[in-house]
Amino acid sequence: MKKKILFIGHRGTIIDYDENTLKSFEAAIKSGAQYIEFDVRRLKDGNLLVFHDAFIDKTKDGSVYLKDLTYAELKNCKTKIRTAEISLLSEVLDKLAKKTKFMIELKEEEIKNDVINMVIKKGLLKDCIICGRNYELLRIIKKEFPK
Repeated sequence: MKKKILFIGHRGTIIDYDENTLKSFEAAIKSGAQYIEFDVRRLKDGNLLVFHDAFIDKTKDGSVYLKDLTYAELKNCKTKIRTAEISLLSEVLDKLAKKTKFMIELKEEEIKNDVINMVIKKGLLKDCIICGRNYELLRIIKKEFPK
């Protein structure tokens, strides 16, 4: 039985673009990634954002937690090298669904249902891997969403 190597664009590609942006994901796909991997965070207004860290360097005085910002407030923020805006999960899924598959890392238990339900609603369950570092959270997800 032949084994296949799976190519996953971890946070997209950081060669020419900021990680976790649509441009970085598209570059990873163009480079041959079969999946793109990213983290999801919830904003103050309930929107689900594709972003690795729990905070963003937004001010001269330091960082602001994403959970304390709305999407409207965040829209004015650009990424480090200002190549692209930060995207909502729904935008990433909608724009890239026909081009790739997704590996979605959940860092917060309270967003699991919203993320998985969005994936199901968009008909992308077969094209997604849900991952994370919290074994207990993954066990709960497998129990609640066995398929």
